[in-house]
Order: sequence, then structure tokens, then C-alpha cells
Amino acid sequence: MIHDVQMDYYGKRVASCSTDKTIKIFEVLTADATPDSDLAAPSSSSSNKSSQNQVKLLATLVGHEAPVWQIQWAHPKFGSILASCSYDRNVIIWKEQETGATTGNKSGGGAGSSLLSSAASPSNAANSSGNWVKIYQHSVHELSVNSICWASHEYGLHLACGSSDGTVSVLTYHGAGYSSDTVASDNSAGWSVDRFAAHGSGVNAVCWAPFMPSSNASASSSSLLTSAPSTQAMSQQGQNEPLTMRLATGGCDHVVHIWSRVVNAPSTTGGIARASWQRETTLEGHKDWIRDVAWAPSIGLPSSLIATASQDGTVRVWSRDAPNKRWESHVIDMGGEPVWRVSWSLTGNILAVTSGDSKVSLFKQSLDKSSWMSISQLDSA
Repeated sequence: MIHDVQMDYYGKRVASCSTDKTIKIFEVLTADATPDSDLAAPSSSSSNKSSQNQVKLLATLVGHEAPVWQIQWAHPKFGSILASCSYDRNVIIWKEQETGATTGNKSGGGAGSSLLSSAASPSNAANSSGNWVKIYQHSVHELSVNSICWASHEYGLHLACGSSDGTVSVLTYHGAGYSSDTVASDNSAGWSVDRFAAHGSGVNAVCWAPFMPSSNASASSSSLLTSAPSTQAMSQQGQNEPLTMRLATGGCDHVVHIWSRVVNAPSTTGGIARASWQRETTLEGHKDWIRDVAWAPSIGLPSSLIATASQDGTVRVWSRDAPNKRWESHVIDMGGEPVWRVSWSLTGNILAVTSGDSKVSLFKQSLDKSSWMSISQLDSA
């Protein structure tokens, strides 16, 4: 059984994970591409072959010892990096190495300073099968790790992990040789770990808030490849404005928590002063397990949208017009079917919902913002 499928940033490759403990990575080509003996067009009754896509298996990643629940591509500015989480209580971070490149410690240490040495581009994402290696294995959780999510690339390389043990851990890459007296770290790999209790009965979903620069921030195209949030990200916020990272989590206790961590001025040692994760607010309304949480992308407005999927057969869309306003919710009734996943379009105005009746439904907010209307539905049958 396939549990998750994710396209990469450029839409050129797709990764899937399964009950068979493996992750498969495919290249996606249009049907008019040069024929290849390893390519196979999906079967279809349609005679219009030009509309079909072809897929080619590039790699099969083996490392987990139980079903793999989720996978997540990192932003290509960090290279071709993929994270996976499993029932085996582990999170594995994989990286595609160029042929002949040093692979570093494949057994869970790291590739050191070479981790972020090259960024992925549309051309190499489409044309290189590469050599995928395990660059880090995260093994702090006592029970199944159910959900993972990379933070917005402006913050740097952060991965949030939610587990059935009721805790959330946040992995941050700082660079090889990083050490800390206050945060658990693996010096050889350059990763630090923040961990906090989130939902006593288990965490099913985690999702980051989008990066929200302040009104006087200037856009920066520079790469944030080290500790995140970095001094560059803070400078975008302004000298006197703290940088706040937010994370939404959903659990078996039927509620959604929003967590925040405020980062203060750079420390005297040249690093970034760390702050602990604090619960900012709790969103209540669902009557069963929260299965998924999705924070809508930012389009530069101060408003926020969060969609939550629940076992109770409903989707709730939580909205807030400004940071100092209260969260309000609109309920989308899915006819009693459990709702498994929710996902926003790139502009944050269309919501895709996957439910237990094997249908994918698309919703859009009405002009008066009083309700969410169904605009399309795809039946797997």
C-alpha cells in the first residue's frame, strides 16, 4: 500500500513511500520525449497519446524497517534532499550525490560540510538519476513518527517531526562541527534537535507557517544554508523586530495547537540566541482525531488560513485577519467520511481534500467569505 506521494519543486520527479518499507523515486516525462526502453506510459483508454506522461524509476531507497508513512522534499536551494518518517520510530534524511562525489557517513552520521554544497536545478533534477545516500538518521522518538514537514526555505533547513509518543522534534542543520551546551546535537553531522511535548495521546500532523517578512523587510535572494533562523533572515525583519517561527500540530486529542519560537538578537558568540517552543493558541472544534494540518501559503497579506482534516468527517478552515485577531473557523462537511489529507494551491485560494470515499474534492471560498464551495471532484473509480 502506498501511503504518500510527493512531487519535487520543479514537478520533474515524484517520490512515493509504501508499506513495503521502501521509497521509490521516479522521473516524469511528457509522452513526446525521446523514447527509452526503461520508460513506460501509463495505460489509458484514450487514443490521445500526446496527453500521457511517462515515468522512469530512478531509485529505490531502502533504510526503514517498517512501513513508511510520509516523505517530504526539501527546497532545491539545499540540493536534492528528501526526508522520510516511519512506523519504525525513525526519520531518515536522504541526499542525491553526484556521481563520484564523496558520500560522507551513510550510517547516520552525515556528509558534513558537503551536505549543502550544491543546489538542485531544473536540468539536473530532470536528467540525473544520481546516487541517493542516507546522510542522517533521527532516532529520538519512542513510537511511530507519523508526520514530517520542512520549514520555509527562508528560515534555513528545519524539519519538524510528529510522533505517536506525543512529542514534536525539530531538526535544524547548522553545518559540520556544530556544538551546543543547551541543545541536543550530533557534532559530526551538524544537526541540532529541539523536542517538546505537544499532544498527550499522540501527534498525527505537523505543518509550518509560511515565512512572513515584516513590512519594512527587503527581499533577499541570498542563500540561507547554515543555522536557521540566520542573521540574514533576522536582518530582513529589521534590527528591533524579533523573528518568530510558527508550527501547527494536530493530534489524537481532537485539537490543533499553534506553537511559536521567538528568536532574539544574535548572541555574543556570533550565533543566534535560542528560545524554547511555546504554545501560542489552541484551535478546538473537531470531535475526533486530527489527521492532517495545512497552513496556506502567504501572498504577502497579514491574514492566515489553516485547514484541518479530521476523522469526524469534516474539514475546518481556520482564518485570522491579522496577528492580533482571533481565529475563526468554517466547517466543510464531507458527508461523514473520514478526511485523510488537505493541501493548498500555491496561491492559497483553492483547497484540495482527500476523504475516505476515495475522492479528491476542490474547494474555494465564496466572495463574501462566508462559506467554502465545492468547485470540482475527482473520483478514483
